[in-house]
Amino acid sequence: MKSFRIRSFKALRDDESGSAAIEGVMGALLLLGWYVVAFQFWDAFRTRSTVTKAAYTISDMISRENNEIGPEYIHGLRKVFNYVSDARDAEQTVIRVTLFNCASTTDNGATVDTRPCDGVDKKFTVTQPYSTDTTKMQVYDDGSFNDEHSRIPRMAAGDMAVLVETIYTYAPLFDIGDRGLYFPSSSPEAAKKAAWIGLAGTIKYTNFVVTRPRVTRVTWSDDA
Repeated sequence: MKSFRIRSFKALRDDESGSAAIEGVMGALLLLGWYVVAFQFWDAFRTRSTVTKAAYTISDMISRENNEIGPEYIHGLRKVFNYVSDARDAEQTVIRVTLFNCASTTDNGATVDTRPCDGVDKKFTVTQPYSTDTTKMQVYDDGSFNDEHSRIPRMAAGDMAVLVETIYTYAPLFDIGDRGLYFPSSSPEAAKKAAWIGLAGTIKYTNFVVTRPRVTRVTWSDDA
């Protein structure tokens, strides 16, 4: 009996026959899975690149504007952003535009202050904030704006600029990935915030663009 088992095992080991149909199906499934994963990651990076280009496009449009801008103008920019980024739904995107400057005087204009603004030693001043959806992107005040000082270039006294921020919500066609690992001792709050690895769920692509007017100062009107 033992020798029979050994001979059977050797025969199985040396057997090189197979089913082309079954192996073909298994190979096709592996190739299909690889193609789906590769396509999903390619599309995610392609979309990210397109969204970045769209954000810089509308920022450049504002920097070249000679007329006043306002709510209607910003919502028009959102349409341009949606078109360039190929957004499937208008609710996928949010735009926040903030006009700000660096004051050249203090004490209601009584004292000249030529120091540049860096958001720390000398604060930036928000002159006009606007968001197309305040539930997703609240408008800045001076305090919250200067909290972003590390992302804003130093500005000369008397100068002004425009901050354009965008959000694009990307929904992958296929959920690929899993929640990141965390230690069992982590708090429930930390567990909820565990990062996703891969492309599981929606992803928010954000852009933060500071642009300076190319011709004249950008001015605001609620009627524009």
